[in-house]
Amino acid sequence: MNVRPFRAVLSVALTLILASPTVAATSANGIASLRAKAEAGNAIAQYNLGLVYADESEPAHDLIEAYLWLSRAASNGARGRQLDILTKLGKGVELVAE
Repeated sequence: MNVRPFRAVLSVALTLILASPTVAATSANGIASLRAKAEAGNAIAQYNLGLVYADESEPAHDLIEAYLWLSRAASNGARGRQLDILTKLGKGVELVAE
């Protein structure tokens, strides 16, 4: 399996996700609290935690964790423009950077 195309698509997807303004928990305690809610199945917390991990300015920046939590949020019914990209990727739609 060639990982480069997947990483490129993931990078573009997360860049587009970050194009919209977000408010993320930045403190270690805030992230821990958000993670506890996300692990308990709260779709909104999963979504917000994914955005925290996707944000390059966050100390907790981790694209794999971002994809994991945003995917879980989408699976649990979270809605939002940022999740449309993940839905398209899941259906095999190829994203092209403009």
